[in-house]
Amino acid sequence: MLVFVYVDDILVTTDDEAKKCVCELFGALDKAYGIKDQGLLTSYLGVEVGQTVDRVTIRQSKYAREILETSRYLNAHAVGNPMETHARLVPLGKDEESDTSFSYRRATVMLMYLATRTRPDLAFAVGQLSRFVSKPSATHVGVVKRVLR
Repeated sequence: MLVFVYVDDILVTTDDEAKKCVCELFGALDKAYGIKDQGLLTSYLGVEVGQTVDRVTIRQSKYAREILETSRYLNAHAVGNPMETHARLVPLGKDEESDTSFSYRRATVMLMYLATRTRPDLAFAVGQLSRFVSKPSATHVGVVKRVLR
């Protein structure tokens, strides 16, 4: 049995053999704190959970949509991979101006949260992009826009 607690959210996972222990745990918690069993998990801390007999899937479609809406990329054409294989990201030179036309830092931070939770396929691209949040170039902005697509 695993018990995860985050502030006032409690998640308990178990196999069928430990079901009795879970019932006892929830009974004691209900008696002490007045909690109720919400049944099968459907979401936890912004992560949506789908369950079938043989599979558990997690996703953050609501948060991903929020990122696209915030960045005004909701209707962008999708691409097959988050970053072009030949993309070379280098820092701006001392005399070069940073591209401030796009909210690069915010998009990168939001994508990092998504990549570390449910989208590990974005992790490399977002990790590369996060190196340039203090002074992004037009190239960096173009790459983060590709990740958004």
